[in-house]
Amino acid sequence: MVLYARCRVVMICYAREIGFIRQLHSLVPSIAYYYMGFYIHSCPKMKYKGQYNPSYLLCPETYNWFPIKMCATKLDVNKYSRFDETNKEDEDHGDSIEEVLCLHMRQVMPYIVYKALNRKRDDSIEVREYANLVGMTCAERMLLYRSPPITTSSDDDDDDDDDDD
Repeated sequence: MVLYARCRVVMICYAREIGFIRQLHSLVPSIAYYYMGFYIHSCPKMKYKGQYNPSYLLCPETYNWFPIKMCATKLDVNKYSRFDETNKEDEDHGDSIEEVLCLHMRQVMPYIVYKALNRKRDDSIEVREYANLVGMTCAERMLLYRSPPITTSSDDDDDDDDDDD
């Protein structure tokens, strides 16, 4: 009973948020979509998300959106499904990882710029693996976090020696 009541509260919250998004859309037309979070088809608690219309799911291979009603039959058969019936694959960008977007030192930059700024660091194998896993289309849209360079105590000692002269 408590679970049912909680689900009803969540549905009411979503309805209010959707109403708010509609108001925002009238003021800012570029706000056209509302993301309800993850959808796991086999999870009964998430089924209500598909009851809102229109609802779309993202094809995990072509990154195109499809109506949830079209996707549901495929997901009933298999947990992982390609929704796009065309033979379109991830756009061929070759082996180049230069355009993979990186977040480094709070700055967004393509990998080629990151690499130029961090000549001592060779993480191209890791970046290539990331690009292969998510696909180049996605790698050029998402941000791959790159940590700042780690300074060693010997680097600090060298700087201190220069100050003493």
